Amino acid sequence: MGTTLVTGASGKVGWWVVQTLAEAGHQILAVDRVTPRAHPPKGGEFWDADLSGHSVFSLSVADSWVDAPVELILAQTAWSVERPGGFGGSDTGWDISKARELLGYDPQHSWRQHL
Repeated sequence: MGTTLVTGASGKVGWWVVQTLAEAGHQILAVDRVTPRAHPPKGGEFWDADLSGHSVFSLSVADSWVDAPVELILAQTAWSVERPGGFGGSDTGWDISKARELLGYDPQHSWRQHL
């Protein structure tokens, strides 16, 4: 089971979602621009960040392992993403080169670990 990203995690509904998913055994990445009143549940992680600029979202995606084909995920989320040649397997539509260049960021997890 992969990590589930929950945005707006400090709010009443968001925190309930975090707790419910954690109790069901999911790994949680909880993100909000407001620090939560309580620590994330065991198996969870909290990022204090504003996703309005999408930078943190891009980093969280880069640090995630996709356990479903990207085309299926895109179809389920109703995104209209076009990419020449389409998406295949666990390809990504995200680019973290700016974070690597400016921050020296390197994802904790990589598909390269599974080769």
